[in-house]
Amino acid sequence: MSSPSSFGLDSAARRRKYLTATERQAFLHAAKDAAFEALSFCHMLIAGRIALNDGLIVFDNLKKRRSNVLRAVPAPGPPLGVSIRCFPAAIAHSLCVSRISTSISFSNWEKIVTEKKHRKRGRIPGPDFGRTTELSFTHLQDFAAVATNKSFSRAATALGSNQSSVSRSIMHLEETIGVRLFDRIGRTVTLTANGDRLLKLARDVIAAQYALAQGAQELSSGRKGVIRIGATIQTIQSRLSPLVSSFRARFPDVDVFFVEDTTEVLVRKLEDGDLDLAIGWAPADSPIKGLRLFTLWAQAVIPKSHPLSDRQSIDVDSLAGERLLIMRRGYMTREMFEGICQLRGIRTIPILESHNPHALVAMSNDGHGIAIVPSTVGAMPPDVRVAELTEGGRRLAHDMMILWDSRRHQSDLCHAFVEHAMAAPDRLDFV
Repeated sequence: MSSPSSFGLDSAARRRKYLTATERQAFLHAAKDAAFEALSFCHMLIAGRIALNDGLIVFDNLKKRRSNVLRAVPAPGPPLGVSIRCFPAAIAHSLCVSRISTSISFSNWEKIVTEKKHRKRGRIPGPDFGRTTELSFTHLQDFAAVATNKSFSRAATALGSNQSSVSRSIMHLEETIGVRLFDRIGRTVTLTANGDRLLKLARDVIAAQYALAQGAQELSSGRKGVIRIGATIQTIQSRLSPLVSSFRARFPDVDVFFVEDTTEVLVRKLEDGDLDLAIGWAPADSPIKGLRLFTLWAQAVIPKSHPLSDRQSIDVDSLAGERLLIMRRGYMTREMFEGICQLRGIRTIPILESHNPHALVAMSNDGHGIAIVPSTVGAMPPDVRVAELTEGGRRLAHDMMILWDSRRHQSDLCHAFVEHAMAAPDRLDFV
């Protein structure tokens, strides 16, 4: 047998070296304690020569008895996540290879032989991440059960399945992701390094799935979830805030998100699906539907020095030519007041338009003009003079509704909130 310093495939005279019968016996003796896959690999090698080049194992098959008849098999490398280790030194010496630059885990030999067969058909299996959609939650469950029980039969029992079904599931998983997950030695099943890494990910997915199922069950029970509801800022402050507080006392696990805007904008948000519910008024010929919740009316806040400050009610006609502090367009109070003024040809002088009715009240109290504000503005300071706005002796009022989009599905929580709002004792007339 050649000395280690003369290892190589060719002799000094550039003649191909062959293994003698003694060398073949020594070669197999060195491999006899290796795993079954390694031993099978070595038995195959004694029929030919081998060279390791750039991730390929190239065989020169001596059975052909002619030159340039080669067989190349890809050797999986780090990109495939394959565990790399060198051949045992005794086997390397027996191969008469001067240096091994690329080597493979013997446990992957079965996979390499499979790749060789597929190469002949024009395709080589491997980690095709586009195929991960073929995986299901069942595959991960089966994989985790086998890893936990270290046995296919025990895993099948734990899953209430059968061993062949679990085996097919694991085989499909390995073929889909392109790596071996288990080493099977006799009846013992152990995780490979790749399998150990995947197990951590699989357990995270399984835990998330169970959490999702539990959360879905809680949502379907109508006791937990989210409601998005919109209203004007004054309605949120004086009406919606206490209503939501009493609702959450019954449903403590419900999250309520508030959106503040004009009724016009809130209706658009309902139509776009950005809100579940809103408090406002429903336009005609709209998919937005609702139920009457309370009555809103317009009020005039009058400076103390104004001639009208002693009145309990003021007709719209009395405001002709007055300097007014009014809400911006899109608020019900502004729409009602402006509509009546246009209908009756009343001209006023708006000096400030605002989203904030409290700012209008403060400006009026300082003598800047008459503020037109909604009844939802809440309690006024004691020294503020407030009068109802009327038109033809009738209060300038409008029904406010709890609204939803009739085209969209409403959760049980939304239905529960509507019922809760409709049962409020002061819902018909807001004071």
